[in-house]
Amino acid sequence: MPGPPPKPLSARRRRNREPRTTLLPAEGRKGPIPKLGRKATGAWSPETREWWERIWRSPVATQWIEVDEHGLREIALLRDQSRRQPSPTLLREIRLREDAYGLSPMSRRRLRWEIGPEGGAEVRPPQTRIRRVQAIDLEGA
Repeated sequence: MPGPPPKPLSARRRRNREPRTTLLPAEGRKGPIPKLGRKATGAWSPETREWWERIWRSPVATQWIEVDEHGLREIALLRDQSRRQPSPTLLREIRLREDAYGLSPMSRRRLRWEIGPEGGAEVRPPQTRIRRVQAIDLEGA
C-alpha cells in the first residue's frame, strides 16, 4: 500500500519558513510623550528625563502599548536610582528590563524588529539562499 495521497498545494505549509520581520519607522514615534509622573522621593534627574523623551521618540516606541508605560516607568526609576547609587546588580536589572522592551540591538534582533531607512531610501528584501545541484562524474574520478 503506497500511503496517503499528498496534501493539495493550498493546504501545504512550510515548517522552516523564516518568521516575519517588523519594519519600524526610522523617524520614530509621533504624538505626545506620556508623562513620566512623580517620584515618591525627590525629583527626576535630568538624565532620566532626557532618557524618557528619547525612548518615546525612538522607532521602537511604535511597538509599545499603553500597558507598557508602567514597566518603562519602573526602568526610569531604576535608572534614576543607579545615578545616585550605582551597583552591578542594579545595572544588570536595568539591562534585563530594557531588553524586554527592545531597547538594545540584540533584543531588537530577537524581536525581529528592524529600523527602516531614513528619507524613504529603498528597502531591500532579505536574500534567500539558493541551493545549487552540481553533477559529478563518478566514472572519471
